[in-house]
Amino acid sequence: MVGVIDIGNHNVHLGLYQGKRLCSSCIYPGSDPRCAERIADKLRAKSVTGCAVASVVPHMARSIKARIRAMTGLNPVMVTHRTASGLRFTYQKPATLGADRIANVLGGLARYDQNVIAIDCGTAITIDIGLKPDCHAGGVIMPGMHIMFNALTANAVQLKNIRYQRPRRLIGNSTESCMRSGVYFGALHAIEGMVSAFRREIEKPCVCVATGGWGRIVTRCCSSIDRYDGSLTLYGILLVYMNHVRNSP
Repeated sequence: MVGVIDIGNHNVHLGLYQGKRLCSSCIYPGSDPRCAERIADKLRAKSVTGCAVASVVPHMARSIKARIRAMTGLNPVMVTHRTASGLRFTYQKPATLGADRIANVLGGLARYDQNVIAIDCGTAITIDIGLKPDCHAGGVIMPGMHIMFNALTANAVQLKNIRYQRPRRLIGNSTESCMRSGVYFGALHAIEGMVSAFRREIEKPCVCVATGGWGRIVTRCCSSIDRYDGSLTLYGILLVYMNHVRNSP
């Protein structure tokens, strides 16, 4: 069994794979001081034989890697532009490309075997292009819904102390509902518009796949998204691990 770990800005996702089958997955709050220990303990309890990590939080990655080594003896494979063997990049500096974005494109190209637009709806909203054969062709990064809402409440004096909730309708009838609607529907329409613009610029048929914490909701609301894939990032991380094992002497 192989453990794959996706370290995000707020949560850490752990998936356990037997071959290419996802047997189980769980989420740990990154703010939990025992997060690294809980993950390592889970890997040890399941007797995993290998693991791989994609992280956008360097200090958390160092902590989890150290705990895994100490408790299991395993040396995690880190997802980078170098370990994603076979994937080409048009990025000017591939080393600056987020590991989760690499995993999303790698997983999307492999799972759907066609050009892919991968949308990850989390703390940030990332939209990345994967073109056959095996090329990460760039993308965009936008603030996620909570970032937009927090920016409003932090910078506008009269908008403080308002909690985020999903709006019930588009047109608000109070300051609070107007803010919630502006953030929520603004993000949805931004994604819809971006995907349409991507398709025009690519000029190639492609499947659009959403993942991440808000991915399921966004998929239901955006007609330009073809499907939701909750394990897309984990699957891409698994592929990096499998390629690493295959290419190791």
